[in-house]
Amino acid sequence: MGTWPDHYLTFDNLDDALRAFEMPVGNVPAVREVMAGLDVATYYVIEDSAAYIGVEGHRGPPNLAYINKGHIDMRGDNKAWTRHVLPENSLGGRRGSGRRGAQLDVVPDVCPVCSYALPVSGICGECE
Repeated sequence: MGTWPDHYLTFDNLDDALRAFEMPVGNVPAVREVMAGLDVATYYVIEDSAAYIGVEGHRGPPNLAYINKGHIDMRGDNKAWTRHVLPENSLGGRRGSGRRGAQLDVVPDVCPVCSYALPVSGICGECE
């Protein structure tokens, strides 16, 4: 709402904001689902930091939510914050562990001949 500083990129729709923010593709459906119920006026990204997408409602500040690369923090009706963790995130087991601390979600199929992990195609590159 109102006038935005020059270093803010503003968007009228979520998909444009997600593209500019370079949200991991695997998180886009979850972000859309979480954000679907909000009455959003503007999405914004601060150009220099691009640390999050701010979500402002029609009543103006305070923000309804902050969309990060791996999670969404939403303000509830009681002003308490709720965190929604996205499928691709850096919230590993140890503090500061990043993606390295996260476990592999899918165990790959293994070639019955050489025991190497198979690519998505299912055709072993070693035995072919």
